[in-house]
Amino acid sequence: MNKTVLATFGWTEASVISSILRHGLSDGDKILLIMPERRDERSEAALRDLKAFITTHLKNTEISELRISIDNPVISIYKLKRVIEDERGRRCIVNLSGGMRAAVLLTYIAALLAEHPDTIVELETEDRKMIVEVPKIRLTDFIEVKKLPQLAREIMRQLLRGPLDVATLRKDLNVPASTLYNAQMKLLERGYITREKKGKTFILRLTSSGELLARLMER
Repeated sequence: MNKTVLATFGWTEASVISSILRHGLSDGDKILLIMPERRDERSEAALRDLKAFITTHLKNTEISELRISIDNPVISIYKLKRVIEDERGRRCIVNLSGGMRAAVLLTYIAALLAEHPDTIVELETEDRKMIVEVPKIRLTDFIEVKKLPQLAREIMRQLLRGPLDVATLRKDLNVPASTLYNAQMKLLERGYITREKKGKTFILRLTSSGELLARLMER
């Protein structure tokens, strides 16, 4: 699957290059830089350096900019939301490690509102020693999780203990295999769990958003 990196961009290209190397961009992937409409000399210099890096090392990767108005947050959030949704069919990596704090905040709000099934929201710490993956919680998730069947919610609670194989989960919950499978699929569709084959069974894990929702249900 092709990828798109949407990155808030400021005085240095370091965080964007770090994200590119971490995710391993290849032919057909895209980089979209989120920048304020008001131009800054240091940012423009960093932009030239980044484009030179991309031209040299990633010849078939598209790089472009989206200029947003910090003075008009409503229009900027709407524009960013539409841009993220236009990337459906690609993995969308939203990197919030650079640029103005206002641009970071507007981009994060847009990522929360966007209807895109495969997004990662990440943030590099100031010392560049750690990457924080921010849970992607849609506003509708707080409502939809309560509408899930009781069994699906119970699977999420069980997985708070850590990854579990399907056989153990079925035994603990005492339900038929088909019933458990249907509940798993509902959670997979919503991005609350992952399901990985290991030998003759499957291992279920909560995603970061699934864990957050499961913990909120515990309260």
